[in-house]
Parts: sequence; C-alpha cells; structure tokens
Amino acid sequence: MTGNVVLDIAGLSAEFATREGTAHVVRDVGFTVRAGEKVAIVGESGSGKSTFALALLGLLDPPGRIAAGAVRLDGRDLVGLGEGALKRVRGRSISLVFQDPMGALDPIKTIGAQLVDTLRRHQPGLSRADARRRAAELLREVEVGDAERRLDDYPHQYSGGMRQRVMIAIAIANDPDIVVADEPTTALDVTTQAQILALFDRLVARRGLALLMITHNLAVVANFCDTLQVMYAGRIVERGAVDAVFERPAHPYTEALIESIPDPARRGARLRTIEGLPPDLRRLPTGCSFEPRCPVGRGRPVCRTVAPPPVPLADRGPGAFAECHFAAERAGEGAA
Repeated sequence: MTGNVVLDIAGLSAEFATREGTAHVVRDVGFTVRAGEKVAIVGESGSGKSTFALALLGLLDPPGRIAAGAVRLDGRDLVGLGEGALKRVRGRSISLVFQDPMGALDPIKTIGAQLVDTLRRHQPGLSRADARRRAAELLREVEVGDAERRLDDYPHQYSGGMRQRVMIAIAIANDPDIVVADEPTTALDVTTQAQILALFDRLVARRGLALLMITHNLAVVANFCDTLQVMYAGRIVERGAVDAVFERPAHPYTEALIESIPDPARRGARLRTIEGLPPDLRRLPTGCSFEPRCPVGRGRPVCRTVAPPPVPLADRGPGAFAECHFAAERAGEGAA
C-alpha cells in the first residue's frame, strides 16, 4: 500500500552545451512517487534515463545543467540548492544505487569502513562502535551472511551480487525516504538479478520507502514495479500501471520494446528490433520524435509536423497517458 507523496517532479529539463548546439537530454518530465511505491523508468540506452537520475540528485557536472523544473523531496525543492545543502540531503533523504558497484565502492577501504563513514556522515553523534554494530545489522538486512566478519573484507572479496547488496546497504543506511536505483541489475546474471529484485521488494515492504528504478530492461520490471514510465528522446512518452501497459501498450515505442523481450511462448520466432536510431537531441524534429522509426506514424503528415499531446488513459491508473496521436484508438483496440 502506498502512502504520502515523497518525490514530486515538475517540468524537469536537463541539457548539455556542445560545440554543435545544445543537447536537450531530459525534456519536461513530471510525475510523483509515493511512499511504498515502486516506479520504473525504461527506455533504450541514450534515452536520457541516467541523466535524469543524476539531475534528480544534483549530480550533473558541467557542461550539463538543469534548464527548468522542480524536484520537490518531501515538499522541499532541491533545484537551486547549494552543494553543501545537497550533500546533507543525498544519502539521508534520497539515495542512489549505481549500476556498477565495483566502480562505486572504494577498493582500498573495507566494507565496514565504507558503511561506518556513510552512517557517521549523516549521524555525527554516532560512535564508531555503534556505527560498526549498525553496519553489521545493515549487512544482515541485505542478506549478507556472516556479517560481522565480512565487515573487514574489501570489495574485491565480494562477488558482483554481494557488492550490489553492499551498495543497497549503503543506500538505506540513513533511512532515506526514496532510493533511486540506476540499472541496479544490469551487470548481474539472471539468477542474481532475481535475488536483488526480491531484496528490493522486501525492503520496500519492510521500510515503506519509495523506489524509483531506472532500467533499459522491461523484463526486470514486468512483475516487480507498480507504475511504468517509458522514456524516449528525453520525454516520458507513456505512463501507466505495469500490468496495463504490458497488456495494451498505447505508444508504438512501448509496444516495440515489449516485443523485443525474449518470450518462451514464441520460441523459434525472431525477436522484434526497432529500426533506425533515436533522434539527435541537438536537432529534435518538429513533430513526434519517434516518427522516423514508427511503423504506425512514419510518413504521416500529423506525426511529422505536430508534436503529439499526452492522451489520458484513465483506465490504466492515476496519471496514465501516452504521447501519440493515435493513442486513444490503439488503447481501444488493445495494441499489444
């Protein structure tokens, strides 16, 4: 069951200045995430997902910048806060789990030292002894066996899946309201992926925290998240309850992504591929960004010249929509 709104994003846009022009990487993104809710953002590599995650946490480095919008965490707008204020928020109220835990963990510090540092950074009154006890509790919570002893191990002594568990322990160490997980299972094998997702599921249920998962892999979120948001060329082009979107995608891009997932029921059939490439974000088309690749709208004058408005899809959950000129008719026909 979900609770109060934790994260409220309104009109968020991020861009990068280049010699060839400004790349509009995140474009007018807005949605809310509630306590206990699991929200997924999916899309191809290059769709703007990771830039969006960095923008949320104020981690965009020049030449990247937030061009517009608000990111309200528990009612407080993070956009425009100084680095000192952001450091007090990051890890305390909102935290990030990276794709590659080996790159995120410090290879010359023990796991215990990194957990203790994380705890004491936001809880300076915590003694080292108490912080170490809490670090062992966190390892047990993320299901690392023999936790007390393994505090003294270094990251290279952990497997990939175990390192990701450590990253999750660091992310939840200071009881944040929301965890942003950026491709947290991409570097893991299928079995370990399932274990990490099950761990996230238990943590959300136990702690009531909100989870925003960013991934290119729809199969990962199919039976895990509550709400699915599909990003293409920096925009959310479809949003709805996960089951409804998978059963009846209203945007042709969403349908193509779903049909590219291997399905044992279609054994022997060729997987669908999406022709062409995403648009140059420095030279966005006038109409629908997906039109050059779209089997439904390619060549249609309205798709080529008019940007599609968000079409509400009320039967697919609160705030559900698809940005497609033909979304209503596709939804009614059961596009999948």
